[in-house]
Order: sequence, then C-alpha cells, then structure tokens
Amino acid sequence: MLPNRMLPNRSRTSVLVFLLPPLLLYCAAVLFPILQSLFLSFFSWNGISDMEFVGVDNYVRMFVKDDIFWRAFLNALIYLAICLVLQLGGAWWSPACSRHCAAAGSW
Repeated sequence: MLPNRMLPNRSRTSVLVFLLPPLLLYCAAVLFPILQSLFLSFFSWNGISDMEFVGVDNYVRMFVKDDIFWRAFLNALIYLAICLVLQLGGAWWSPACSRHCAAAGSW
C-alpha cells in the first residue's frame, strides 16, 4: 500500500474502488482458468465419469511418449522465430528507410 503521506485516506479508498473490479475480472477470466487447468492436469478424466488421480503421469506421457507434442512444440518455436524476425526486422527497417527517404528529399 502507498505511504499515508502520499495519498489521503479518501483517495486511497477511491483507488481501491476503481482497481478492484478490473482485478476481480482479471482473476476470474485469466488466473482461475489457469489454476483450474493445472489442477485438472493431474487427473485422468473424460468429462463425464469420475476423475482418477494420476499425478505426473500425464506429464511423463506428454514429454516422453508423445511425438505429436514435440512436433507441435517445434512448430511453435519455428513460428515464433519467423514472427520475431519479421516484426523486429520490420520495426528496425521502417524508421531507417523513413530517415533515408527524408534525407534524400523524396518526401
């Protein structure tokens, strides 16, 4: 919390009133599904029958026995590399080209 000398008590209350709804919405829409997925990843469950606790067996199967996971992971890394090169390259090239065009008087 901010020190008392920076904000009066009424202002601190208004900060809380304005920050609380977006914070609750963020927790409900982002943090809760992430935590729920993490919890459910330790179970074997088809959505209808009872959940069976399997511990880290799902992770062992994913990392050791699943070729599709590693192919998807590699595809994501390739996509990331291509996007980074294109976006960062374009971001660096655009101002340089603009500066060069402006210096050459072609504007």
